[in-house]
Amino acid sequence: MMLPVFLIILQLLSPAQESVLQSPALLSDGEVLLYEVSWSRIKIGTIRLQVLPHRVKNGAIHYQAKATIDSYKLPFIDLHFIAYAEMDSLCNSIGSWSFEKKDDQWETLVYGYQMERHRILVAKTLQEKPELPSPSLVPDTLFVPEFPVQDGISMLYFARLLTRKLTAVKIPAVSMGKMGEVEFYKDRERTSVEIDALKQPVRVVKFSGKLHVEGILGLTGDFTGWFSDDEAAVPITAKLKFILGNVSIELKQWKRASWQPPVK
Repeated sequence: MMLPVFLIILQLLSPAQESVLQSPALLSDGEVLLYEVSWSRIKIGTIRLQVLPHRVKNGAIHYQAKATIDSYKLPFIDLHFIAYAEMDSLCNSIGSWSFEKKDDQWETLVYGYQMERHRILVAKTLQEKPELPSPSLVPDTLFVPEFPVQDGISMLYFARLLTRKLTAVKIPAVSMGKMGEVEFYKDRERTSVEIDALKQPVRVVKFSGKLHVEGILGLTGDFTGWFSDDEAAVPITAKLKFILGNVSIELKQWKRASWQPPVK
């Protein structure tokens, strides 16, 4: 049976739970964070994260975030990726969609959450432009053992929410059309890091975990992030494992109302 994509989109906009805002200092409308990605000493690209305007639906606050990943012009990598996530106020995913450039086309993935049926519908197609596809796609079905669930973007904001909670968490995660889990370890360490964008070291909270599903460019396995030691919990640097090997990510520019990185 063919299920029109517009029905999937309706599912994307259904909240996981009717919750109130838990961290107004964390999810700041209009926040823009720009990172540079390095492999060994080679700078390979940028990641741009943006919090889009929130909205209220059926009494629940919905947040939207956008990630844009672009590699530099290099002989061994050519990546252009755009992803969106819709989240509840606990930074759980309630819908997501993404676009990855494949030669002269864009591979589109649209996830429709059907929480009451413990499943996510995944519509996949190739098209000329990075936009939501036309109706009449036949989706695949991912069975989800339990909700809430995280996706590629929401798990970053979920991690930010966890930086001040001394607890270990393992939660279902969907990535690149597959189900897995993301694990956040209990240990938190207050320390400081140096970045090129600032003259003084930044006060941070060190936070690590493990991704048990494969993401963009083979992202999987252990990861470590250093988040600003304040209510905003902005990611300052991170170390991740991609198909190329270990890569480093560092904050280069930021735009967030009344915020600057906390320095020593």
